Amino acid sequence: MKKKAFQNNNGIIICDSITMSVKKKRADLRKPEAVLIALLGFVSVIMSFIKMFDFSFDRSKVFTSALVFSVFYISVSLMGKKSPWIVLSTLPAFVFAVYKNFTGISLGFQYVYNVVYKTSYHTEISYYKFLKPSQENECITLLFIFTIWLLALVIYFFTINKPNPFLPLLATFPIIEVGLYNGIEIPVFWGVMTVAYWLSLLSMSAIDTGEVTKGKGGFVRKGNLFFPKRQMKLKVTEKCGMLVIISILIITAVTSAVIKITDYKRSDSINKKRTEIRDAVSSFSMENFAESVSKLTSAFGFTFNYEDHSLGNNDRLKFKNVTDLTVNFDKPVSSAVYIKDYTGSVYGENKWDDLDQSVYSDKLFDDFKKYGIYPQDFSYIFNKFMFPPDYYTQFAETSMKITSKVSARKIFSPYGAENDGSFTYQYDRSYSCKKEGENRFSYSFINPNARLVAISMGEPIRNYYYANNVTDAVGREKLLSYCLENGVFEYDDFFTLDYEIPDLTSEYIYSHGSTLVAELLQKRYRDFVYENYLQLPENSNMDEIREAYADCLNAVYSEKPAVNAVTKLNTIRNRICDTSEYTLSPGKTPSNRDFVNYFLLENHKGYCIHYATAGVVLARMAGIPARYATGYVIVSSDFSDENKNPDGSYTIDVKDNRSHAWAEVYLDGYGWVPFEFTAGYSDDSVAPLTTTATTAPQPVTTASSSQSHATVTSIHTQTSYVRKNTLSESTTTETAVSALMPVSPKGKGGTHKPLPDSVKIIINTFLVLLTLTSIVLLRRHLIIRRRKYLFSNGKAETRAGYMYSYAEKLLSSISLQNTDRKFTDFAEYTEKQCGGEYFNSGEFRKFTDISLKAGFSPEPPDKSDMKFCKEFVDGLSDSIYQKSGFTQKIVMKLITVLN
Repeated sequence: MKKKAFQNNNGIIICDSITMSVKKKRADLRKPEAVLIALLGFVSVIMSFIKMFDFSFDRSKVFTSALVFSVFYISVSLMGKKSPWIVLSTLPAFVFAVYKNFTGISLGFQYVYNVVYKTSYHTEISYYKFLKPSQENECITLLFIFTIWLLALVIYFFTINKPNPFLPLLATFPIIEVGLYNGIEIPVFWGVMTVAYWLSLLSMSAIDTGEVTKGKGGFVRKGNLFFPKRQMKLKVTEKCGMLVIISILIITAVTSAVIKITDYKRSDSINKKRTEIRDAVSSFSMENFAESVSKLTSAFGFTFNYEDHSLGNNDRLKFKNVTDLTVNFDKPVSSAVYIKDYTGSVYGENKWDDLDQSVYSDKLFDDFKKYGIYPQDFSYIFNKFMFPPDYYTQFAETSMKITSKVSARKIFSPYGAENDGSFTYQYDRSYSCKKEGENRFSYSFINPNARLVAISMGEPIRNYYYANNVTDAVGREKLLSYCLENGVFEYDDFFTLDYEIPDLTSEYIYSHGSTLVAELLQKRYRDFVYENYLQLPENSNMDEIREAYADCLNAVYSEKPAVNAVTKLNTIRNRICDTSEYTLSPGKTPSNRDFVNYFLLENHKGYCIHYATAGVVLARMAGIPARYATGYVIVSSDFSDENKNPDGSYTIDVKDNRSHAWAEVYLDGYGWVPFEFTAGYSDDSVAPLTTTATTAPQPVTTASSSQSHATVTSIHTQTSYVRKNTLSESTTTETAVSALMPVSPKGKGGTHKPLPDSVKIIINTFLVLLTLTSIVLLRRHLIIRRRKYLFSNGKAETRAGYMYSYAEKLLSSISLQNTDRKFTDFAEYTEKQCGGEYFNSGEFRKFTDISLKAGFSPEPPDKSDMKFCKEFVDGLSDSIYQKSGFTQKIVMKLITVLN
């Protein structure tokens, strides 16, 4: 089809023509192919979700509604230009129907979520309580019908009529992700079909037929004829989508056949890495984003350490069986050794946190620094003071060296370490002798049991002392300074302490002036402890726990405060162990539950984090200051011949499965003591690493010669528990602990009352709309930014081409399209139609001449020409936008982004 030819002075004929070659006419299968692709996506998504969970719903109603909606929206999507208006007209009907059935849909969501929650976390406990089983089938059916209605609208219209991957992916991916996120295996066939639909839709949207203006224009020469070169790209959209689906099916079938024929099995290392990645992905939580990223990067071999001590986010605890610490002892230790890395002081909103920094502004902490004695030192000082060298061999000092293979930021320390002057203290929480940049720690410590036993057996008798009687010169000066500064003297140099120090002569006492200062500091610190470490949230969750454990919390067992405290703690521990089950797979704590309330009163399943946190909360309710600690535990059975070195020392590799959580309780006159609440832990052993369910432990009572002595020493002796393994049905005997084990807590929930469901739906709807709006605005920003870049960078002829293409799109929005006209003819036609209305007369003709000059003239446009073109297209865009209706303005701003 030749339009016009003209000859220049050089005898060269230039012909503006289009040459077309048409093959034999074939049937147009684009629409049937689009229908098949949309139908595949619609069915695959629905079947994938239904097959992942065991829902109770009316299948005939749901599948009938799916058929009706499919027929309707397929028919509407095939109507061409009328489709958008018909589809839009169904939206008010959908919104009205949702409004009329809002209560049923809301209940349906709660029933569905309960099924998802139970399946994902292997529990029989419902997330939403107090739902009537009789309404489950009806409400889930109603929810599914409305969900299918919305899916049909989005999938069919945006696959058949307006192929666009954005909304279909936004609507279908979350449905599949509900199962994948929670570790539920998706049905292979329907999962593959869903992925095939997504990729097919992406290919349909990415490939297109039409003219593009990128690159430099030119001519194609045939003899003495020159034809303008039109840059084209070709697409058959629906056929490409069908090819993608067929390709995926073939690849899947071939791969499955090869694996089956060759009996291929992944190596153990690949399986292990795959498990790590799967676990990291399945436990990913936006509520715990930083820690989830840390686990995910670690699974891929990168390092990003983060920890926030939230509780209840993990449904099960898993270990890699790798060495976290290497610890060297100069001699064996007969009791459990707790190596701490974190202290949690404030419980609330299902997490442990530190005390507010303002509380440490107390003058007491200035005195700790001034006199070089901190609460962390009390245990060593008092043990050393109570039992001079060789007094009791079991309280002799032990040297310990720790080499850390975990986060360089972590500080590890035992209880009862000697301050050699090189320690760095973190208020009253922990201390370290590590130098900056090192991962090694060295301590000399005394296990913190000696003074506890002595104080528990003794009476709280007030004792009198005279500062000037202290024979230790350095200690005397320190004592006098402290007493004078803090007004301790009752008269002259006389002062009192509240606790008897048994079996020590006055000469020995007065030879340790610094120890007397420590006693006086401890007396003041005790007030700080009772003020800050008895705090708990004030809500109904805590009230329910107090009521359930009232007999343990309010009982009085002895007139001796320390004996009464220890006995009460043992009683609480026994009650927790009797009513709970130790397991590494307790399930997540629902976000609308309090962590401790859920563990003690509802789920009754947990591991060390659950026991330790519950123990601390109950201890505080009983009036015993307590706080939460994590780290690692080493028990006496770890000191074996296998770990013994030729020089008599012991080197123990502490695996990650020895990470633990325990409680620290404060006993007046002694300080912080590790106390074990976790079932199965003792000085000799730790709980078995099993994720299988076990029955609640039943205590086996043992006779004791002295109630008082048995009560006190149970902190570091064992009470036997018999457990029955429900899988093997074999009975094993485990020992319960005297001190607790740490593991960093995960999860977040709330102690607050749950929001009403209607409010939740409104919030979720708002968040979805906010997300959609953000995506639309981001897309607009990127398009405008790229357009500005193309208009201002590169060669003049290229920039002019982009501007002309932009002008064509703008004119197309007001139904002015160049179909078969020459550029100059189209310019004249546009001038007649729009000149003087959307732009000044003659401007589009000039704009066209500059564009043709840029494409065909050896001399590119100058700066003034390019400035005119830029101002013209900007003015044309603004003019069309201002003269458009409300709907068209929204389309120009957010959909076509032409303004």
